[in-house]
Amino acid sequence: MILGAALRRLRIEAQWGLRELSRRIGINPSLISNWESGQRTPSSEDVAGYLGALGVVGEDKKRILNLARSLTAGVVIAGDQPMPHYLATLLDVEGVAKSATVWEPTLVPDLLQLPEYANEVLLALGRSRDRTTELAELRELRAKMISGPKAKPVTAYIGELVVHGLAASAETTAAQLWHLARLNQKRTNVTVRVVPSGISCHPALSSGWTRYELHQPVVCINHVISGSFVHDRSGDYTQAVAELARIALTEKESTRTLVQFAAKHGEPQQQEGPRTSHLSSQQQRLPGRTDIRLK
Repeated sequence: MILGAALRRLRIEAQWGLRELSRRIGINPSLISNWESGQRTPSSEDVAGYLGALGVVGEDKKRILNLARSLTAGVVIAGDQPMPHYLATLLDVEGVAKSATVWEPTLVPDLLQLPEYANEVLLALGRSRDRTTELAELRELRAKMISGPKAKPVTAYIGELVVHGLAASAETTAAQLWHLARLNQKRTNVTVRVVPSGISCHPALSSGWTRYELHQPVVCINHVISGSFVHDRSGDYTQAVAELARIALTEKESTRTLVQFAAKHGEPQQQEGPRTSHLSSQQQRLPGRTDIRLK
C-alpha cells in the first residue's frame, strides 16, 4: 500500500495517465493500477522501469527503490520526520488517501498544530532550536491534506489532557485551542472531537496514531517525531475508530469545550492550582464499553 501510494503520487504529479505509462513501459494498465492500489506487489525491476519512464531521479528514486526491495508484512517504514524517506512517505500516503482519522491523547495532532505551538512543544521535548525550526517547517508541507483544493476529510480525536493541559505557554495554548474551535465552527473538512479522561479500556490507552483510508487502510503510529506504518488487516484500528466515535463528545460539545478552555488559558491568573475535569457529565452518561486491544 505504501509503495503503491508513492508510485501513484509521482504519476499524478507528472500528469501521466495509466494508459500512457502502460504504453511506455509495456505493462498492462490494469496491472499498474493494481500496483498503485496495493493489490499486487511489483518487482524492484518493475519499479525501476516505472520510475525511469516518469523521469524520477535523486532521493525519490533511491527511497522508492529501497522500499520496493525491503517490503515486509508488518512495519513498512520508520524514521525521524526530517529524514527525506519518512516525510516523503507521509506525503505519499496523505496525497492519495480518501480521508483520515487521527487520535492524539496528549498533544494537538501535528497535522493541526499552529507553527508557534509546534515550536514550543518540540523544544519542550528536548529538540534543539535548529531541529525544532526544521520540524515545524516540514510539518507545514503537509497542510494540503487539510486545506486547499485537494483537502481531504479529517476527523481528529484529542484527549481531554490536550485541552486542559499546558503543553505550550498559556498564550500559545489559547491560540491553538481557538484554532481548533474555529475549524469546527467554520464547518471545514476538519472535525475535532474531545475524548473525556477516566474511561478505561479504549483507544486512548495507546499512543497516537492516524488511520488513512486508502484502497486498504494504512495506519501511521505516531511517536511524536517519528512513526511507523502498518496495515490494518485485522481491523483493530477500524474498531478503535468506531469506539472513539462512540465515546467522544459531539462536535458541538467539543467546540464548546475548546472555547471554554481557550478562554481559560488566555487568562494566566486563572491557571494556578490543580485543574479539574469539566467533562464528567459526558462520562457519566456513556453506555457500557468494550475492550479494544491494538496490535
